[in-house]
Parts: sequence; C-alpha cells; structure tokens
Amino acid sequence: MSEALRYVEVLIHYNNRSTLIVAFDNDVLVVAEGGNGLVSLKHHKKNWAQCPKGVSKSVDYLLLNIHPPLKDNALRMDLEKLANETKQAITDIVQRHIERQENLNLASTTRCTH
Repeated sequence: MSEALRYVEVLIHYNNRSTLIVAFDNDVLVVAEGGNGLVSLKHHKKNWAQCPKGVSKSVDYLLLNIHPPLKDNALRMDLEKLANETKQAITDIVQRHIERQENLNLASTTRCTH
C-alpha cells in the first residue's frame, strides 16, 4: 500500500442497530471489524453456555426415531445417555470454536493497535 492514507468505512451491525465508522487508515478498519467480531462472539458464547434448546430438541428427535424391535428400559436409558453425551459434545465443540475465534480475533486486533 502507498504512503497515502486510505479512506475506509465499516458498517457495524449489532442488536438490530448499525454504526458507521469512517477512517483514513486500514488499521482502524481492522480494529473496528475485530471489535464487531468480538461483540458477536461474546453474544454466541453466552448462547452456547449450555446446549441451545433447538439443538437439544433435534438430538432428542433423532433418537426418538430409532425403533429397534423389543425396546426395553435398558435401551431407553442407553439412548437417553447417548443423547445427553451428544448434546454435551456438540456444546463443547462449539465452545472451543468460539474460544479459538476470540483468540484469533484478539490477536488480529492487537497486531493493528501496536
């Protein structure tokens, strides 16, 4: 990029509100976008503190559609255990992903501010 400062704009959307940031430096754009990403990640992190109801219902629905012959209480308990383990595994994976993205976003924003 040339020595001249470049005019940049970024429109940040959060909670059905928009904020326009205007700057003459690409680093400001990166920091603004990074901040927007962090706000979004914080929101999703809160939503994934436990398995969301929609995901939980989908896992339950999947296991309710298993119809082997001669169902008994032991099978029901095993499937229930599997459902709970699956929900927890999905939650753990998404939480790790959000954490990884937060770290990447912070590292990217920090590089531009120093």
